[in-house]
Amino acid sequence: MGGQPTFRAAILAILATIAALGAPAAAHSCAPAPATAGVLADLPEDAVLPCTVDPPRLPAAAVALEFEPDPAVAPPRYLLMDMGKFDRVAIAVEGRDGSRAQATTPMAQAIGTSAGPTLAVPLPQAGAPPARVAVRIEGLSHQASLESLHLAAERPDRRAGHIGRLVLIALLIGMLAMPIVFDALFWRVLRDRFIVWHAIMVACFIPLVALRSGIANEIVVLDPLVWRAATIMTFGAAIAACLLFTRYFIEHDKLGARQARAMEWAAVWALIVSAMQTVKPEWMMLAGLPLHGIALIPVLILWFRIVGRALARSSRAVRFQLVGWIPLTIVFLTDLASELVPGVPAVRTLDLFYFGLVCEATVTALGVTDRFLTLRRERDKARRIAAALGNLAERDPLTGLMNRRGLDGRFARLRAQGFSTFALLDLDRFKEINDTFGHCVGDEVLRTVAAVLASEKRRRSVAVRMGGEEFLLLLRGANQAERAERIRRAISLRVAREVTQIDRVVTASMGMIEIPEGLSAAIGFDELYARADKLLYEAKEAGRNRSMHERLILFGGGRASGTAAA
Repeated sequence: MGGQPTFRAAILAILATIAALGAPAAAHSCAPAPATAGVLADLPEDAVLPCTVDPPRLPAAAVALEFEPDPAVAPPRYLLMDMGKFDRVAIAVEGRDGSRAQATTPMAQAIGTSAGPTLAVPLPQAGAPPARVAVRIEGLSHQASLESLHLAAERPDRRAGHIGRLVLIALLIGMLAMPIVFDALFWRVLRDRFIVWHAIMVACFIPLVALRSGIANEIVVLDPLVWRAATIMTFGAAIAACLLFTRYFIEHDKLGARQARAMEWAAVWALIVSAMQTVKPEWMMLAGLPLHGIALIPVLILWFRIVGRALARSSRAVRFQLVGWIPLTIVFLTDLASELVPGVPAVRTLDLFYFGLVCEATVTALGVTDRFLTLRRERDKARRIAAALGNLAERDPLTGLMNRRGLDGRFARLRAQGFSTFALLDLDRFKEINDTFGHCVGDEVLRTVAAVLASEKRRRSVAVRMGGEEFLLLLRGANQAERAERIRRAISLRVAREVTQIDRVVTASMGMIEIPEGLSAAIGFDELYARADKLLYEAKEAGRNRSMHERLILFGGGRASGTAAA
């Protein structure tokens, strides 16, 4: 339950920040509505705001506003608004000399700026600076666009200091690209889906920043309709990627199957809602309510519900998610409150939005790194355990020698490494030793024999326990037959010296085959074993305590053999 205090603290922090952002903004000289003053509080002093205390609320077929520029400041040249869909805007200008001019501009001909999601519409020029400007907007679908309407003497992306802001945005985009590089490096080591979804999520953040900031318009001039559609769909894709990243990032034992499916369907829902907002924004403003934001509230509730449960289950990964999402949650709820609650001033949250994206990308990148290191440690531990188990499966537990199973997987490689002598040994009358002295003494004899067979240095031989009292010795290097015979004879001396409970000499018989280099790949294990076993039988029949030796000889396309006894 240790995650509950953290979860409650995060919710309280979000609510406190929203309350702080909702504080009344500084008033402007034109005495606009409180919501308009709030959203435009950071504009220059010469900004001309609508002369109305109660601006209309959407939906409405057409919206009409009037402006009265101050003759003491630079005359306005542009109508500016936050990006939102509209059909056309008609502007009528009355000059100070009584002259008039008017123009109608469809949305496709509005100017996309690189100063945030701001559209600029040039004012028609009368014979003198404007004394009164009347604006009529048809088909406007976004309340924030309505509340942000104002006149300005110049475009915001042509003001002093704008280049510096673009540089900061470019640096921000560069910062967002770094986690993708780390994800690519992590993916080479650990193929887990949360790494892929984190990279996709951050990859969605990059165009989202480029579109929301307007810096994309410095690279290519976007049609406002395309700009709006791309911004909305990129936002929806980013939400979907965030949900799927959370779905795969939380530890499997901290996330139930139903919760995982709910996250997947929530991601699909975010894409559907964004597509509807893009194609049919009028559907998303029924009864004056911003249904796009409202439709995403269940997604946010689901996310916090799942995060809360994961915290209650002591999830380590979800803590990174919670911290990363707090700024973006504040932005979303603040924007939604300004549209839903009358009297709540609209607030420009663009800078907080940028900070939220960087926070989400950076904190979750730290979480990915932490999870990557944790999973790698678990994987390495599992591999060590698997290797140990595999070693146990391929090793004889009594003698420590390789067993038949281990040899099967290595025989071809050993042959390729030059092991060309195949010697099969069997202890003589070993059953009598077990029957007379007991199996404990018999086991001690087997361990001693194994030590003799494995006594050669410099990796010139490999000893294998084939089963019971039968052993296999593979040799390479010089004097292979002589070394094998020396090892066979050493068994009796070593057992007599170390196993003192036995009152008789323990001997071994051996069947040995030497394979010429040209036949290394031509003869398989089974054939070699059958030949060696036949030689071992002959050694037993000849009186035991001896070896029978066969050397294969290569003739043109065939082979022959010669047998000798020792």
